[in-house]
Amino acid sequence: MDGDVLFIDTVYNPEPGDFCKLNKYCPKGRYLLGQWHHCRDIFHVHLSNSDLFFFCHEKGKCNSIIEFMKKFESKLNLKEPSNFGPTQRKGILWIKPSKWWMRSSMRRSFLTILLRASFKYSISKDNFYESIFAEKYFSKTRYATEKFLLGYTKYTGKKRGWYKQFFQLHPSQKLIDVLLVKPTSD
Repeated sequence: MDGDVLFIDTVYNPEPGDFCKLNKYCPKGRYLLGQWHHCRDIFHVHLSNSDLFFFCHEKGKCNSIIEFMKKFESKLNLKEPSNFGPTQRKGILWIKPSKWWMRSSMRRSFLTILLRASFKYSISKDNFYESIFAEKYFSKTRYATEKFLLGYTKYTGKKRGWYKQFFQLHPSQKLIDVLLVKPTSD
């Protein structure tokens, strides 16, 4: 499935940065999409039991988004990385997320921000870190984001999303060191 073009039907006209879960698989190899969400905080909750979702982007950005995400996942040495590919709609790609992302609400929240950060990535410039920190939720939570990038991906707190925990509450570095720890196994 990785890289294959999936054929989709959607009654909505999504904007870049919108997310959508699969509604159902239809005969003749088409995927019927449900409601699109622009609010990533709402969507990451819906994402919890999904093994396939869709992401709207600017036309021509599919390959750079996929490259960016693969680069990120390789830095974390995921045993089973996500799969990505285009749809017949030039501004929508499909994502079969790694089970690693699905294990925690905080990771799913981080994933939705990361996908939006990928808009700034250019394969030719290889501006990976610049793209990450061009996204305001990462630039304003730099210490927590850098810890996550270094493999401190287990969240020990009670909040459900990156925005709420690290952007709104502005925790100290000491508290972030308690909230983000290295997982014992993944």
